[in-house]
Amino acid sequence: MAFIRFQKVKVSDSGAIIGGTAAIIDVSYVRSPGNSHSKQTVRERLGTPIYISDDRKSGIFNSPTRGIVEYDVVKDLFKEVSSDDERLSAFAESRGRNVHSVFGDAYVFMCFLKNMGMTGVLGKVLTRKPDLERCIMHLYHRHMSNASKDRCDLFCENSFITSVMSDVPVQTLRTDTYYFETMGGDNLRLAFFTAFAEMMRRTFPDFGKSCYVDSTPLPNEAKDNPFNAFNRHGTGEATKQTRLVLVLDKASGLPVWFKTIPGNVTDVNTLKDIADDVKVSIGMEICDYVLDAGYASKSLIKTYGLGPFEEGEDGRTDGRDTEESWEDPDAEYEPPEKSVLVKMPLKQGYGHPGLFGGIKPLLNNGKYDFCRDGHAYFGKRRKHVLFGQKIYAYVYVDHDNALNGYRKFMSENPEEFSAMKDKDRTWCKYRSGFFVLLSNLRSTPQEILDMYFGRTDIETVFKTSKEYLSLLPLNKWTERTVHGKILSDMVSLIVYLSMRRTLSGTPFSMTETATRLRSLICSVDGKGVIRVDTPNKQVREIFAALSVPLPADTDLEKVRSDCLM
Repeated sequence: MAFIRFQKVKVSDSGAIIGGTAAIIDVSYVRSPGNSHSKQTVRERLGTPIYISDDRKSGIFNSPTRGIVEYDVVKDLFKEVSSDDERLSAFAESRGRNVHSVFGDAYVFMCFLKNMGMTGVLGKVLTRKPDLERCIMHLYHRHMSNASKDRCDLFCENSFITSVMSDVPVQTLRTDTYYFETMGGDNLRLAFFTAFAEMMRRTFPDFGKSCYVDSTPLPNEAKDNPFNAFNRHGTGEATKQTRLVLVLDKASGLPVWFKTIPGNVTDVNTLKDIADDVKVSIGMEICDYVLDAGYASKSLIKTYGLGPFEEGEDGRTDGRDTEESWEDPDAEYEPPEKSVLVKMPLKQGYGHPGLFGGIKPLLNNGKYDFCRDGHAYFGKRRKHVLFGQKIYAYVYVDHDNALNGYRKFMSENPEEFSAMKDKDRTWCKYRSGFFVLLSNLRSTPQEILDMYFGRTDIETVFKTSKEYLSLLPLNKWTERTVHGKILSDMVSLIVYLSMRRTLSGTPFSMTETATRLRSLICSVDGKGVIRVDTPNKQVREIFAALSVPLPADTDLEKVRSDCLM
């Protein structure tokens, strides 16, 4: 048995409910020595009542968790309420009385989402209008709060965005559990990346074909992290247990896909799983991998090498460098179906001594030198045998790093340096700048190095997501809400990187942009008419840089049409 308890309900002269609270109360029989044998417990708080039926057994409520919802205690049923329901007219009028609000950042953000196509993508995924509006408000808070400690509801309370998002009461933003549960569905993740890929291919036809793949550990210190339950090391290990694997498009630098994996091992099986997952889930074929040394392994080389190197075919098979030709020089080069570029780890068995010995006589030959980002490099492609497979080894020496490291070692270790043999001194001279990249691609050392250094984009993405968007730590305690948190962070990351790239040619940083835009104020009357204050010069420049028209007087319906539909 249950009933709705109303408390301190206030009604205006016009008959509109302007205050009070309501809650669903369960009544149960409890045997007790006294006269009363019933116990009342609060099942759910319904928030402020908007409409109450005559029998007080149903009504419309501004729930702190469900938003505007209708509840019937007899049927014990919640129902959605249409925004044009006449029972909401008094409530809508009372909302329109909040006259002055921050206009600039909210209007620019909504217009930018629409212009970049993200509003359309989210609209395909979040088919319920309240869910779409809630998502946009959370994204707005994430980007424009400028590292403010204000909660989402407090930040949006004084913003123009609350007037536009009519289906989401601002107080419901105090808790994000419902939002992350909505975003945590696996079908929603598939739908988002499918729609996002379709949108991106209109600008970048090859979006998703050439990708960087890297991973970052999820915070192990998070107590009861649900992902750790799937980890082979158990939940009490101090080692990194669960990783977030991110696939980043090479051309645009934006995320293509993400996946969480138990354990701290990232190998060729991880790549295969990610490729299969992307292909099956969103129909995208990953053709190229650019990887860090953590992925270099025997299984990777055997999977993506140039083919087996048979004993006695062209030379040694002990993993050392060989100069023999593997292909007909007159044959036209055909790149592999799937290319891999990975940094060679400094471990025994990979052939560093042989590779260094092979290029040592050439280090003073200017033919092999080139410049990149202010550094002078030596670069030479060698044919290499590793784990019985043919592979190209691109051997480099960064002369600037090598000289700095050599100078530092000599000054800090004079006795050890004087006791060195000549060959050890030579190695010491170059080791600080010596590195090797392995690939099944045949190209020039300059092009391969450019490809590899492009991989640093993904490090920038991880840094951006951690420092500016609070990708980590995770503070959600169910598997679904954790997935929802990560997907929400990925959407935020895509928007943030896109906006920062658009502003890259201007003197405004993202922090300064958010701060200056908040200086533009507007007023909204009860009829939805918007009057915007006169913007200053910096605000006008930011609007122009983001290709957002600067409105004067307008109305809410036009803004909703321009920004959301």
